[in-house]
Amino acid sequence: MGPPALDPDREQAFALFREGRVSTRNAAAVLLLSLLLFGAIALRDRRPVDVLVLVAVLFLHELGHWAAMRLCGYEDTSIFFIPLFGAAASGRSVDGAAWKEGLVLLAGPLPGLLLGIPVLVGGVLLHDETARRAGYALLGVNAFNLLPLVPLDGGRLFELVLFRRHPLLLDGFRTCAAGGLGVTALWLHDWILGVVGVALLATLPAGRRMRSAVDALRGRVDARAAPAALAPGEVDALYGAAREVYPGPGLRPAQRARTMLQLQDALRTRTPGWGVSLALLGGWVLGAALVAVAVVGAALARRLAG
Repeated sequence: MGPPALDPDREQAFALFREGRVSTRNAAAVLLLSLLLFGAIALRDRRPVDVLVLVAVLFLHELGHWAAMRLCGYEDTSIFFIPLFGAAASGRSVDGAAWKEGLVLLAGPLPGLLLGIPVLVGGVLLHDETARRAGYALLGVNAFNLLPLVPLDGGRLFELVLFRRHPLLLDGFRTCAAGGLGVTALWLHDWILGVVGVALLATLPAGRRMRSAVDALRGRVDARAAPAALAPGEVDALYGAAREVYPGPGLRPAQRARTMLQLQDALRTRTPGWGVSLALLGGWVLGAALVAVAVVGAALARRLAG
C-alpha cells in the first residue's frame, strides 16, 4: 500500500497560513470594486454630492484606523467598503499589545470628530450647504461609531478594556450589544443594523469554540513566531483547532488559513492592565466630549448666522 494521499485543501491552507497574508491579496482591487459597488447602491436614493461626501467621510474614518495599524506594526492591512453598511479596515497585530488595539479603535472616530467641528461650524456661519452636510456627516458617522455596541468602535473598545476579562462577561456584553443594535435598527428604520445584530448573536457559539481552542493550544504553539517559522506539529495543531472552531467541509482553504491566523493572534493577545484601560476609556470620553462641543458649537453658529 502506497503513502496516504495528500489532502489538497489542507496543503493549500498550510501554504496560505505560512505566508501569513490572507486578506490583502489584490487589496487595491478590492478597495476599488467595493467602493464602486457601494457608490452604485448609494446613488439609488441619494444625490451624487451626498454620496461623495459620505464616501469621503467613511474613507477618512477607515484611513485613521489603517494609519494607526501601520504605525503600530500591524500586518495584512486593508480598507474596503461594505455596500448598504459602510466601510472597514482590517489588519493583524503581531505582538498582541492591548494599548495598540485600543489606539487603532480610537484612531477612526476621534480625528473625524476633531475635523467635523470646524467644518460644521464654518458651514453654518458661511451658509455653505456642502460644508454643513460634510460636517454633519463627519460628526454623525464618528459619533455613531463611538456607541458601545459591537461591532462598532466604541463597543469593541469597551469589550477590550472591560468585558474580555471573563467569557461570561464577554458573551453577556455581546448579547446586550445585539439587542441594542436591534433597538437602534427599529429607531432608525435601518434593517441592516438588525441583520448585524442577528449575525452577532449567531457568532456567539463560534466565539466560545474559539476560546476553548485557544485554551487547548496554549503551550503547544509558539504565539510569537512567524507562521513560516512554526514547526510542522504546531501548524497541525492550529489546523485541527481551526476545524474545531468551524467544523464541517464547507470552508475554503483561505478561510481555514484565516482561522489559523486568528487563533495564533488570540494566543498572543493580552488583557490590558487597569492603567491602560482607564487611558483608553479616557479617549472614549474625549470623543463623547467632542460630540457635545460640536452640538453646542453648531447651535451657537446658527444664532450668529441669523
